[in-house]
Amino acid sequence: MAGGRRRSVRVGRLILAVSVVVILAVVAGIWAAPGLLDWNQHRGSVEALASSLLGRPVRIGGDLSLHLLPQPILTASRLEVDDTGDGVVLTARALRLRVALAPLLAGRIDARELTIEGADLHLPWPPAPGALSQRPPAWLTGVQARAEKSRITIGQVTLSGVDARFETDADTGTLSVAGTGHLAANAVRFTGRLGRPGRDGSAAVEISLDGAEALRDTGGRFTGQLGAAGALEGRMVARGPNLSLLLPMPAVPWRADGRLTAADGLVVADELAVDVNGSAAQGAVTLRVSATPRIDVALAAGRIDLDEWLPVLLHAPETVVPTGLDLSAEAATLGGGIVRRLRGAFDFSPSGITAREITALLPGDATLTMAGGIARPAGPEKAGPEKAGPEKAGPEKAGPEFRGTGHLMAPDLRTTLGWAGKLSAAIGAVGDVLPAGVVRRADVSGRVTVGEGDIALSGLSGTVDGTPLTGSVRATNTGPRPALELVLETDRLMLDPWLPEVPVLTPSVLLARVPGVDVELRLDAHRAEWRGVPIGALRIDGQSTAGRVELRHLGAVVAGVHGVAAGTVEGGRLSDGRLDLDTADLTMLPAVLPVTWQNTAFWQGSGSAVLLVSGPGEALGVKLTAELGDLRLEAQPIFNLAGQSGAGPVTVRHPGAPRLLEVMGLRGTASWLGDGSLSAVAQVSASPDRIGLDSLVLTAGLMRAQGQLSLDAGRAVTGTVSFESLPLPLPDLRAPGSLPLPPLQGWRGDIRLEASEILAGLTPVMQGVSAQLSLQDGRLAVDGVTAQVAGGRVTGQASLATAVDPPVLTVDGQGAGMTVTGPVLDAPPEGIDLQAGTADARIEATATGHSMVALLATLTGHATMTIRDGVAQCVDLVGASAALALNDPAAITAAMQRALRPAPISFTTTDLVFTQSRGGGTLDGDVVAQAGSARIRGNLDLPAGVADLRLTLRPNPPEFEGRPGDPPEIGLRISGPFGTPHRTPELAGLTRWLALRP
Repeated sequence: MAGGRRRSVRVGRLILAVSVVVILAVVAGIWAAPGLLDWNQHRGSVEALASSLLGRPVRIGGDLSLHLLPQPILTASRLEVDDTGDGVVLTARALRLRVALAPLLAGRIDARELTIEGADLHLPWPPAPGALSQRPPAWLTGVQARAEKSRITIGQVTLSGVDARFETDADTGTLSVAGTGHLAANAVRFTGRLGRPGRDGSAAVEISLDGAEALRDTGGRFTGQLGAAGALEGRMVARGPNLSLLLPMPAVPWRADGRLTAADGLVVADELAVDVNGSAAQGAVTLRVSATPRIDVALAAGRIDLDEWLPVLLHAPETVVPTGLDLSAEAATLGGGIVRRLRGAFDFSPSGITAREITALLPGDATLTMAGGIARPAGPEKAGPEKAGPEKAGPEKAGPEFRGTGHLMAPDLRTTLGWAGKLSAAIGAVGDVLPAGVVRRADVSGRVTVGEGDIALSGLSGTVDGTPLTGSVRATNTGPRPALELVLETDRLMLDPWLPEVPVLTPSVLLARVPGVDVELRLDAHRAEWRGVPIGALRIDGQSTAGRVELRHLGAVVAGVHGVAAGTVEGGRLSDGRLDLDTADLTMLPAVLPVTWQNTAFWQGSGSAVLLVSGPGEALGVKLTAELGDLRLEAQPIFNLAGQSGAGPVTVRHPGAPRLLEVMGLRGTASWLGDGSLSAVAQVSASPDRIGLDSLVLTAGLMRAQGQLSLDAGRAVTGTVSFESLPLPLPDLRAPGSLPLPPLQGWRGDIRLEASEILAGLTPVMQGVSAQLSLQDGRLAVDGVTAQVAGGRVTGQASLATAVDPPVLTVDGQGAGMTVTGPVLDAPPEGIDLQAGTADARIEATATGHSMVALLATLTGHATMTIRDGVAQCVDLVGASAALALNDPAAITAAMQRALRPAPISFTTTDLVFTQSRGGGTLDGDVVAQAGSARIRGNLDLPAGVADLRLTLRPNPPEFEGRPGDPPEIGLRISGPFGTPHRTPELAGLTRWLALRP
């Protein structure tokens, strides 16, 4: 028995050993067989299986292998998933499928679990239409999926180090995901649930995100719906102990609750109720996952403390994902003042901080808009090239510095500067140095640099007090005294608000009144205006330091005259003052001169002047030398700037008076003025209400005069002028040009005139002349005229009313005992002219018009003349009488025709009456002579210069026998132009007389 048992035991052991060997062999075969098989021949089947599992075409670039123990695992390396046109790209180091053994032994692959290792998934943002609404395939029910050591990129936002597990509930169809990863180097945990779609195609979604490590206790949760078209909408709640860990904001606890939507490439959290350190606010957050990932945060609060926010914004750390911050507040405290309607839009990126827009309503209702970047102090490794402009000067700043552009519109700039002075003593100094009437409002923009104790504006453009302005401004308070540097350029500048009317101050004296601030000024104005005088190309370059003002250059162009001034003011005294004036063309100068000088043609050619000034303001010595062509002016007055008065000798000289008047536009003056030089010497005094010419001595050609004149502020001229000789031109009665009346408008005058002799055409015509010249209320009058003319006496008056339109000329005069010794009218031989005699005359006439032609055409009046014992150029009355004594009719006729030719006629008396009206003039007169008498009747058209006269002769022949009747009347018609009249004898009376003669 024992032996049988031992044999049975041995047999059992043998069977067991054989069984174990067989089992081991089978297991070893099963274990080794997959490795010995070439699974690559099944690549197509596995790719098809993987494609069906992932729902996308799959290519396997590496080897396929199968491991049965400890569980069947099918592994594919170097996996690539084809882009189906929606932009999704997936690659992986390996794809592992846990499969069922029995189906595998039967030749089928039944996947139970899917694991992707080292996956790199790129999802486009925004996603393709409907991409977010895609559901997992039905076969995934009951199958688990994992991602290990993977990376997911949505647009440009990357979640790295992802370890996640995906499951689908077989009963509800809900897809769940949970895992960890790193977002922007911050560890996070995430979970998510996607429910089965309803009838409308939408499905419930739940997502939670919690920070770890540095982001401990920071996280959020979302619940909502995923629509059929892929839109995501729901509510979110987020919280954290330190807001500065996420955004460039103060390190305070926070909480946000609001709506979240995701559509069209954006994830938006809006309608957020935000609690920042206990203060309520509203906000919104936008995540853009696209070619350029970006986070945008908008926060609107009722009130914030900018003294707390500014350090955070200036020292914000570098961000990995570009972040935008839009901060607004109805009110903000800053520097002890209230800033209203604050809004700031900032961009934070790895390259630095950019302020896209900063707007605020400052005290004084000033609107400020700024944009730029915040530069941190550059270390040795960050030092870049030098900057241009105001930010270049000075040492490296120890603190951050804002560099950008700004725009300020300040309707009450003084109030704004007063508040800003609390932030910077330099700004406060700017407001203290300005005159009261300037810099009241501004609308300017430019490049802005703000650092500690330094504010610089470069590329400045805009308007100040309505004046366009460009340039740069820099105010510093880092030295012993505040300093202000101005480099400005403007198209136009009104100087009146900057320069007070009393006292009259030069720019250097104006700078001397700037207290407590060192000023460096460089100003260029293309055009300016001061007290109505246009100024062009104005340039000022000077400085003021501790009671001393130096004007290095003051240049301006006034009516084409270029002027340059320089000087130094110290202790109230001006030294080294100099003014140089120069112009190549004086024709532009009348535009800035008084009205009486504007129409003169004198301003031609080139000119220059040098003015030297020195002394205290109450006794400022001046030496002036000016040359205008051959005209030279010298003056040495003493001025009192405070009283705006001065006095001193003035001399004006020119070598040729007619030539000077020719330049001034008076043609042919040599024919009546005579040759000679011009010299005017006077003691001139000037004050705000009067200009006086005392001890005036004037010589011009044949003119010699002396006297005194005064011009007051009311444009009234008074004085007395006595002429030794006064040459005058003969008037051109047919001159078509307008009378020089406009310069008289607005003037008043009362001048006593006396002349020992008056010349007309260089010929003496009057002696002992006196008259009163007056101009009042638009009426120019010459009253009380008395003179000696040709041995007789002439009196009269004349006036020209210029205040009416057209002007009215009135003349009233008479003369007696005037002796004629030569032709009066200079008539041609065919005409009629008085050559000798003693005459008495009277004239009364009026005329209207703007020119001599118009006055002549409208002349209305009456003139009478009686001439005794005279000789006239007319006909041969003696010859006519002698012709009647002949016997032969033919001889009588021939002799009479010869007698009617031009010849002198001696007469005893002649009475002439001339009447002129707008219709023309009539002449009626009688001539009585020893040889007979004559009567003149007819018309004279003075404007046309045409005559139509009939001369009727009554010869007085000697007695002869057999001659019946009285002597016949002989007629002569004189007609045509005054210069070339036609003589037409009328002998019908002679013919009848001859026919009746026996």
